[in-house]
Amino acid sequence: MKNIYFVLILCVFASCSDSNRTIYGCLDPLATNYSPNTDIDNGSCIYEADIVFYLDANAAVFLGSQTNQINFFIDESFVGYDSYPFTFSLSAPDCYQAGFVSATIQWYESSITSINWQLTDQSDNVFYDYDQIIDAGSCNQVLLTYSSLINYVKEN
Repeated sequence: MKNIYFVLILCVFASCSDSNRTIYGCLDPLATNYSPNTDIDNGSCIYEADIVFYLDANAAVFLGSQTNQINFFIDESFVGYDSYPFTFSLSAPDCYQAGFVSATIQWYESSITSINWQLTDQSDNVFYDYDQIIDAGSCNQVLLTYSSLINYVKEN
């Protein structure tokens, strides 16, 4: 009988101590580390989004007349390259579709962030430089057109 009382008392104390425990973590369901059991958001949320770069046909021809390789950078970090003849598409490819340069971006603090991406040749000549806002959990399909390349070259 004493054992039963002891077990009951132990269970009461154990359940009381668990109910008073505060769980800190990420409360944003868009974050990769979202925890629905969290009581208080502690600012630890981690966000991710994918990005895929693609050219229209005229941009591929123009770049082919300028260089043999194009390199893609996000926030000054190399993410991939394409070699002549450059891959182009008439419609937006899926993120991580074969033949296209794709990357996953990770950040903290907010479900929206701004990135800077650049297109260079193998000699680090910049063909395009752009700031873009991205949302967590999205596939950002970035089209580089002939006109955007020409306008960038003219302005810089």
